[in-house]
Order: sequence, then C-alpha cells, then structure tokens
Amino acid sequence: MPKFKISKENKLQDQGSSFIEAGIHEDLEFDRITYNVSANGNKFLAFYLKDLSGAEVSKTEWEPKDENPEKLKNKVNNQMIRIHHILVGSGVLSEINIEADDFEEFANKLIDLVGDKYKDVKIRAKVVYDDNNYTTLPNYTKYIWIEPMSVPKEKSKIRILGIDRMERIRPDDTSSQSNPFESVDTSESEKDNNKDKSDLPF
Repeated sequence: MPKFKISKENKLQDQGSSFIEAGIHEDLEFDRITYNVSANGNKFLAFYLKDLSGAEVSKTEWEPKDENPEKLKNKVNNQMIRIHHILVGSGVLSEINIEADDFEEFANKLIDLVGDKYKDVKIRAKVVYDDNNYTTLPNYTKYIWIEPMSVPKEKSKIRILGIDRMERIRPDDTSSQSNPFESVDTSESEKDNNKDKSDLPF
C-alpha cells in the first residue's frame, strides 16, 4: 500500500478554465475548422474559437437528417445560414459560393475555401449554453451573434436575448439528469443538434 504523504508537491496546478463561459466575448479568433465522423458514424463540421488565454468554444454542425424531404430541406437551409453567418458575419470571408451533392463534399470544399484566411481575424461573438450545459454559439438564424471586431462596440448588433441560455441548467431544473461524472453520450448530443427546430420562432 502506498504511503499517504502530502507536501508542496501536491499543490493544485491551476491552469484556468479551458472553456469559454457564456456571454458576449471580444478579441476571439478561429483556432481551426474541422470535418470528422463520430464513433457512431455521424458526420460533422466543427468551428473552434479561442480567446486570448487559449480557452475555447466550439460550434458543431451535424449532417442534417430527416425522412421528411421538406423538413430536411429546411434543416439544410438553416445550416447554410448559420455557416454563412459564422464565416461571413465574422469577417473571415467576404462571400461563400459552394455547391455540393452531399455533406462531406460540402464540408471539404468549405475547409478548402477558408484555408488559413481565419488567422489573425479578431471576432466578437455571443456564447450560450446548450441543452447539455456545454457552451457553444447560438443555433438560431434570425439574430446576429457574431461580427468582426472592426465593428465598434457601441455599434454592435449582438445582444443577449430572452431565448439565450446564459446559465447552466441546475439539476433541480430538469426532470432527469445523467450522472455528471459519466462521459457524455455523443449520440444524445447529435440527436439534440438534429432535432427539428421548426416549432421555434426563428
């Protein structure tokens, strides 16, 4: 059995939070944009932003899926609006013109188009909590939530809205909570990102 010994060597090595908290943040930069496939086969694009301390927030765009052709078309359209806002609204690109037959082709064309144009572009963005208590960028397509830092703060159009979740859900606010010390089931996150948003006001 090991000895129970404590000394200055046991001091906590505080490295700060690695995730950006909810709020409107300035001087963010894109760190990377990636395309990948989850362990259970779901394709996604991920946009990573970081602040001056290196803390990150990501926005994941899953391949839209729906058996209803009209709903699928709506999901794809909303996704294109969000991606356009992320890259053009931030000032990384001046415009995007891409056409692809499937999500993977689109993702790879987009990454090729962006290249390293995001480097050194300073961004202001709104960060919110999702249904799984992770910080991310908003999902709606009607209001501005990202813009270049070249927009003066007093002229910024980014606002905290009533629909924005700016605080984590407490355990007593939900009818069912998973063990917070268990690893997150990626499939649940994907279901949440792929569920139909047509009943929302945006």
